[in-house]
Amino acid sequence: MLKEIYDRLGYALIGLVFGAILGLGVWFLYDAGLSVRMGAPEIHLGLFGWVKVLGGGFALLGFLFKADAGAAAGGAVREIHDYEARKTPALDIPGWLAIALCIAIAASIWHWIR
Repeated sequence: MLKEIYDRLGYALIGLVFGAILGLGVWFLYDAGLSVRMGAPEIHLGLFGWVKVLGGGFALLGFLFKADAGAAAGGAVREIHDYEARKTPALDIPGWLAIALCIAIAASIWHWIR
């Protein structure tokens, strides 16, 4: 049991490091205003805020999901790169999901009105 907790704390530390590095990169792009997609900085969280939020988030992922925290950090880096390189596709919602959402919204409005 103690080994399991030590393992999870080790993965949390790894997630913290990955998240802090990712926070530094995101701060550089979006808070310092050096993004290719955004003309001016739109998110003013500050360097410490980005590192704290992303480092803490990935540390929590590391504690809960162990080695999958590294995969999540890699996926986040890939998504940021795709966003900056304008490779992100347009929002594509499947038709069945759009119809189901419309029906659910209509049913909840109908229930609320009655």
